[in-house]
Amino acid sequence: MKKLTAILYLACISCMAQQYRTTSTAKIIDSVTVNLNEPVKAKSLSGFLGGLDNPYYPDRNAIRVLQPKLMRTSHPIQYPEAYKLAGRVHFIISDEWKQLDNDKDGQIDLFDAKPYLDRSFEEYLDNLFAWGYNSGSIRPGIVWECWNEPDNNNFSGWIVQDFYETYKLTYTKLRESKLGTTALIAGPSFGTFNEQMMKDFFDYCLVNMLEVNVVTWHEITYLDQQKPLITLQQHVKYVRDNFINNPKYAPLKMQSIEINEIVNPEDKNRPSEIAGYLRNLEDAGVDYACKSCFTHNTNIDDNGSVLNEGGVPPCELGSCSDTSFNDLFTIWYDSEHYVNHSNICNPLPGNEHK
Repeated sequence: MKKLTAILYLACISCMAQQYRTTSTAKIIDSVTVNLNEPVKAKSLSGFLGGLDNPYYPDRNAIRVLQPKLMRTSHPIQYPEAYKLAGRVHFIISDEWKQLDNDKDGQIDLFDAKPYLDRSFEEYLDNLFAWGYNSGSIRPGIVWECWNEPDNNNFSGWIVQDFYETYKLTYTKLRESKLGTTALIAGPSFGTFNEQMMKDFFDYCLVNMLEVNVVTWHEITYLDQQKPLITLQQHVKYVRDNFINNPKYAPLKMQSIEINEIVNPEDKNRPSEIAGYLRNLEDAGVDYACKSCFTHNTNIDDNGSVLNEGGVPPCELGSCSDTSFNDLFTIWYDSEHYVNHSNICNPLPGNEHK
């Protein structure tokens, strides 16, 4: 009986094998060809906000090692060097104007809640765009950015509707200038990502027939456990699915997503956090990015003594622009390793702008 059972069992296995051979359509690949002469496409998201105020620090050769693909500035005097370093420059339009008392009312125009009604702002725009046109030799690589963090009360004295109107005026003046329709404009440059605010801004632009060629905002607040770094990818997906790839918003002529402030100040000396920003930016398909910078304050007195056990090391003191490259070891190590890895994947022929 056992012998018969064994024979029946083997016969069943044989039938199953035969059935598999006759019904399976899977093809077995037993060889793979790889062409090592074809470079893998890789994208470098190395970029920096400011950092060029001091002509002696940091050493410009050291910056070139980091191969930035995007620089962000608000000063015409810094544009030539920024462009030479990266070939693409986010130019913040408002910064120089709002630090002056253009209308002579006794306070700087940072607190002008309605710059779109201020004739001095219109004149400033006319002069700035004429500088960009450069008597016909248009300054290349510029993406015009209306306002830095219009949702941040530290950088304006308005309600959000005032920003919409200011963006409208800026866009209109840009298109009316000799730069014309070829110039790129970026927005909304919010300091904190907010789905409803993004939608409201894009809807306003749609109704008023305004373009937003480069979509940008800031990703620098990831300290709360309720907001892990990976939400960056979710933010990008929301913008791409609901606006860039949505035919309804096609009139805005959105071309790219460029996150021009990343890395929270508390993350600047955390290698894994910096790497996390870059990894999530790449995975999200972001086109360009800039490391942020922050003004450092200290409680160190004139004799170098620390007051109230607070403050930061003297080597990290300075303006926001100074500290763009002043985070020393960590950002330098991460950034250099990152661009070197990118070059291994996709050897670069050299940047003609350098």
